[in-house]
Amino acid sequence: MNRFSFGSNRLHVRKHEMSFCRIAVRDWTSFGLVLLISLALSSCISPFLNPPQSVQKGDLVGIWQIDYGRGKERLILNEDGSFQQIYEGLRDDQSSFAFTSRQSWWIEHLDKGYVRLHLPGAKYLALGTNWSGAGCCTDLFTGEGLIVENELILHVRQNSSRQLLLHHLSANVDAGFPIFARGSVYHRIDKP
Repeated sequence: MNRFSFGSNRLHVRKHEMSFCRIAVRDWTSFGLVLLISLALSSCISPFLNPPQSVQKGDLVGIWQIDYGRGKERLILNEDGSFQQIYEGLRDDQSSFAFTSRQSWWIEHLDKGYVRLHLPGAKYLALGTNWSGAGCCTDLFTGEGLIVENELILHVRQNSSRQLLLHHLSANVDAGFPIFARGSVYHRIDKP
C-alpha cells in the first residue's frame, strides 16, 4: 500500500510539475504576444516628429517630391515666397500640368510645436487630378477638421534622422496614420 501511495504521490508531483511547465510556457507565449502587439501598435503612432521650433521659411526652400503611384508631384518653394506645383501623370486618366502661383506660400506656427505650410492656389492632388480641391480635411496631427478652399495645406514634420518632411492633411475623417506613408509625404529632393 505504501508503495502504491508513494507512487501516486510521485505521479501527482509529476503532474504538478508538468502543469507548472505548461503555465510557464503559456506565460512566456502570452508575454511574447503582448510584446509583439505593443510593438505593432507603437508603429501605428505617427513615426514623424514636430520640426524644430526655430523652423522658418528658409528651411523649406527647395524642391519637394511625392509619388502617388499614378503620378508624381513636385513642389518648388522659392526663397522669395513664390512656388510652382508640377504634376506628371503616369496613367492615361491622369493629366500632367504645371501651376505657378501669383501668391506667396507661408508657414503657420501652432501650439505644441506644430507647423503648417500654406500654398494658396495649389491643388490637393492626393485624390487625383480630377478632384476639385475644396472641402473638409482632417489634420492627423492636431485632430482638427479644416475647411480648405483653393489652397494646399501641408504639415511640416521631421523623421528620426531630423530631415524635414511635408505631410498631407487627410480628406478622410476616419483615416489613421498610414504605416508606410506612400502618397502622404513629400521628401526634399534638392536644396538651393
